Order: sequence, then C-alpha cells, then structure tokens
Amino acid sequence: MLGRKALVFCSVVFALLSLGLYFAIAQFFLPYIDKPSLLLMSLVLGGSVSAALYLFIHKTFLEPYKQFKSQFDALAQTGTVSDRLTSSEVAGYSELEESINRLLEQVEQTQKDLQQSETRYAIAAAGTNDGLWDWDLKTDEVYYSARWKNILGLGNGVQATTPDTWLNRIHKDDQARVEENLKAHLAGRTDWFESEHRILHESGTYLWVLTRGVAIWQDQKAIRIAGSLTDMTKRGYFDPLTDLPNRNLLEDRLEHAFEKAKRDSQRKVALLFMDLNRFKIINDSLGHHIGDKLLQELAQRLSLCVRSGDTVARLGGDEFVILLENLESDAALMHIVDRIQRYICSDFKIEGHHIVNSSSLGIIPDIAGYPDTSEILRNADIAMYHAKNSKLSYAFFDPTMHKHVVAQQKLEIELRSALNKGELHLVYQPIVSLNEASVDSYEALLRWKHPVKGYILPSDFIPVAEETGLIVPLGEWILREACNELQKQQPNDITTVSVNLSGKQLAQPDLLERITIILQDSGLKANRLKLEITESSIIEDPERISVVLHQLKALGVQLCLDDFGTGYSSLSYLNKLPLDVLKIDRSFIQDMVSDKRSLALVRTITDMATELDMKVVPEGIESLEQVTLLQSLNCHYGQGFYFSRPVSFDEAKKLKQKPKGSTLTV
Repeated sequence: MLGRKALVFCSVVFALLSLGLYFAIAQFFLPYIDKPSLLLMSLVLGGSVSAALYLFIHKTFLEPYKQFKSQFDALAQTGTVSDRLTSSEVAGYSELEESINRLLEQVEQTQKDLQQSETRYAIAAAGTNDGLWDWDLKTDEVYYSARWKNILGLGNGVQATTPDTWLNRIHKDDQARVEENLKAHLAGRTDWFESEHRILHESGTYLWVLTRGVAIWQDQKAIRIAGSLTDMTKRGYFDPLTDLPNRNLLEDRLEHAFEKAKRDSQRKVALLFMDLNRFKIINDSLGHHIGDKLLQELAQRLSLCVRSGDTVARLGGDEFVILLENLESDAALMHIVDRIQRYICSDFKIEGHHIVNSSSLGIIPDIAGYPDTSEILRNADIAMYHAKNSKLSYAFFDPTMHKHVVAQQKLEIELRSALNKGELHLVYQPIVSLNEASVDSYEALLRWKHPVKGYILPSDFIPVAEETGLIVPLGEWILREACNELQKQQPNDITTVSVNLSGKQLAQPDLLERITIILQDSGLKANRLKLEITESSIIEDPERISVVLHQLKALGVQLCLDDFGTGYSSLSYLNKLPLDVLKIDRSFIQDMVSDKRSLALVRTITDMATELDMKVVPEGIESLEQVTLLQSLNCHYGQGFYFSRPVSFDEAKKLKQKPKGSTLTV
C-alpha cells in the first residue's frame, strides 16, 4: 500500500512540474492560442505524462518489490523458502534476482541441515537415556529436559528453570566437591566439567549420578554451559555391599585418567591392586555375615586413605583397586601406600570379634606409556600376586613378572596335559629304622618327565599346581597311585606309605569320602596310609583342620606333621591335633653337627615328641656322622640321601628286602 501511494504522489508531482514547464513555454505562443485550448492541452499532457510515469515506475519498481516482499513474507510466516524468482516475474533485475535466489538456496539448505542435526541430536539423546540441561549464565536460566526431570522423579509438568533445582538437591557431603569442579571449569582450568555425586530423588532417596558439561565462551568468559545427567545407580556402576564404584565405573574412570595422562605427560597417575590375605578363612570360620561387615569397614578405611579426587573401587570378593590421579611425586604415592598398610593392619572390631588382617598390594607407579587400560589392570594384578606369593606387603610391577606369569600359564597347560597323557609317575624314598638299619616305610613323591624338556623339578611345577588349584586332582592321583602300588606290590606286608596332603585338599568338604573310596578301591588297609600335612596348612584355619584330622584319624590313617620347626609352630597344635609322627625339617639336620643351637633344637623336639608318644623322623640325612648323632639323641628313624634317593617302587622294595643291619645306601 505504501508503495502505491508513493507512486501516485511521484506521478502527480512530475505531472505538475511538466505542466509548469508547459505553461512557461506556452507564454511564447500565447498570442496565437486561446486560453481554453491551452488549458485542455495542459491537462492532456499532464495526464499522459502522469500515466506513463505511473506505468513505468509500477513495472520497474513496484512489481519487483511486491515479488520480493511476497517471498520474504513467506519466509517470515512459514520458515521455508521453496519458491524462486524468475526473469519473467522480475524483468530487468536478473542480477539482483540471481543474488536473492542464491541467498534463498543457502537459507533453505541451512534449514535442512539444521533439521537433520536436530533430528540426529534428538535420536542420540533418546538413545543414551540421559537427562539434558542447558544453563544460560547471563540470565541464570536453565533448561532441563523431560528425561532429566524423569530421572529425579519430578514429572514433565514441574516448572524448573533455575540452577537451584539441581544444586539444592545435591547431597550435602558432595556439594563442595561439585561446586569446586564446576567453578574450575567455568574459570577455564579444566577442559570439561564432570562430577559423580548423590542427588535427591522426589521419593526422598538419593541416586548416584554422573553430571557432565562443557562451557561456551565469549570474550574469554563462559556465557553458557550445557551437558547431561546419567543415572549411575541403575546402570550398575556401584557395588551394593560397600557403596564403592564397581568394575564398570573403575574402567570408565581409568579410561578418562588414561586419556588425560596421554595429553599431559606431567599428569602422574598410579594404580594399586589390593587383595586381603586370609579373607577366605574369616568367611569360613566367622561366617559370610562377618566377612561382609569386614569388607564394609575396609571400604570406609580405604576411602579415608585417599584424596577427594581419587577412586577406591571394589572389583569383587576381597579385591580392591585404588586409582590415584595428579600425584605430585613418588613420595606422595608412597605416603598413600603406607597409610593403606597402617589402616588395613589395624584391628577390626566387628560384633565382638577382633580381626587382625593384612593385605597384598600390586603397584603401577605411573600408567603413562601403556597401550591400553586393560594391560594396566592386568599388570597391577600380576604385581599383587607377586607380593602375595613373596610374603610382601606390596610390590611394584616389573616386566619380568609378566614373563614369569606367561611361563607359569604355559607350565599349567602342560601339567594338565601331563596328567592325562601319563607323563607323571611316582618315586619312593625309604624311611629307615636307624637302630635296625632297615626300611620302615616309604614316602611317595611325584615326578614329571616332559617329552621335550625332560625331568621338571617339583619345586617348579608344584607351586603352579597349588596356585591354580590343579593340586587337588593331582594330589588325588598321587594318593590313588600310591595306595594301588603298595597294595599290589606288598599286599600282606605292614609297610606304610606316606603321601603329602595339600592345604587345598584339606579344604575339600568331601575329603574323608574321597580317601575312603580310594582305600576301598585299592584294598589297602587304612593303617598302612600316612598323610603328611604342613604347618602352613594348619595355620590357615586351625579349628576346621582339627576337625578334619580327627575324622581322618577315626578312619584309621596315620597323620604326620611335615617340615616341623620352619612354619608357624605352636605347641598347642601338638597337644590338640591327633598326630602320630613329627618330621624335623632338613635345615636343622644339616647344621646340627656344627651348630649347637640346631643340635639343641633337634634334641628338644625329639624329647618332646617321645613324651607325646609320637615318632620323630629327621629329614635330609646325608652323612654317617648325622646318623650317629641322631642315635645318641634316641631318635629311631630317619630319611635322606644317605640311605637312598627317591627311586622306583621296585628298587625301594629291594632295599626293604635287605637283611637288617646291612648297608642300605643306594
């Protein structure tokens, strides 16, 4: 409308100017033209000029203006620009038309890209099942998505537009840490904001959530921050017993720390792998209820040992992992390690029970340089087992440990195969009556002849069998083979055979039944079987082991305490346990000739065993001088290379058949 009025106004003005010019010129011709004719001619001329000018301006300016206005009105009303200007519609404006069309094409493409982006974002947001938030720091208004509200049980109808909706719901013990992390990011000190904390649900309970966000900057100042809220409780990131992060969350945090360490070589990150010593004994003796209480108390103590930004996680059972970030030095690491050792070794008082514990720690002092996080955890685990097997409180990982583990794993596989392929066999070492110089009994010992490597020392493969649990089927095979051999070779003799019984075998609930079946199958009388146990297997759980040994004694087998004097000796064991034989460790026998203290110990053990009506069998006898000295101490039996190395049963039987008093040395 405004364009049309302007056009009419311009036409009239132009016509008046033309008319004025006409009158000025007509003054020269006035004597020749009458006034009515002059007026008529002026009106015709002014109207013609006005009409021509109107048509020209309308076609040249007004129609293109209307076309442009129509297009931009459509853009304003619908947000779409699908039509284009053509030359027939806007004649004479081809260059302007092309420029506008290019602009419209760009706007339309931008709209399409924006719609696709919004669609992808909506699908991704729905797929992650996370709540979204967007905080305008200028207006202090926050947008919370429907999913964000749903996680907290608020419902879509709840009006929430302020930061307080989030911040006031954070658990009071977590608020300071969350605000500190948020301020650090908004100050530009961190690449992103991230915080795990508890937040109040509408039901009155607290949820564990992970809040992440990234700020938008303008003129070096944060003007906006947006991010997500993840319900970690439902995603299984926490251990239900201890409320500590579990393996899932640990791996997530370790991955983040690993990526940060790769970007910043100055960022020192360490990882500790911890395992409780003798936790199974506590569970078995005091019950799982007490064991769970111990783990809960342990979790609290470990949390006190670390800093606010560190992670203490429970992997399962009695295994814990501590992730230490931003360590300033090795001294800072050792300070935390020492504190953990002190806290763990302190007494635990649980429902009237005083529990003294210890732990084994495997340490990766710096995760930098590792190819991935799985190798970090694996090596920390290896170091922990090295510490445990070496009776150390902690051990730093060394590459040789991994090589050793690989070799052990290979040996385990070959040992399992050897058991099935008949590569194992028994040898027998005679136990001799010193006074009569005759064979009293045999000890069955395991040997492994590898088809490629030849004989493998028991000291190399027995620890592998113990660690992997293979000692149980291996021990049962030895027991069955020894009973069968003795019954087959000497069915009517009174000679006995001694077989070592491992701690893991003693822990079998059906051990008594298994031994009974072996005796029945072989036909060997129970009193011809001696079972040798070590002091270390008793200390694991004295009360339970005592029950098992009394059951075996009732079955009729004889019981021997092996390597006496080298373990956790306690005279109460000798009084309470139904033992028949004490075997004195070879270390005392080797030194007794030259060391008065060793001689005194052997004399004391011999006298004590005699008073308790037990036989004494010194091990490792290698000289006549040792034999003579033992006889002077009223020790009646002995075993060692002086009499015979371990040999096949046929050779051992030949020694048995020698006349009493003859030389037994093989």
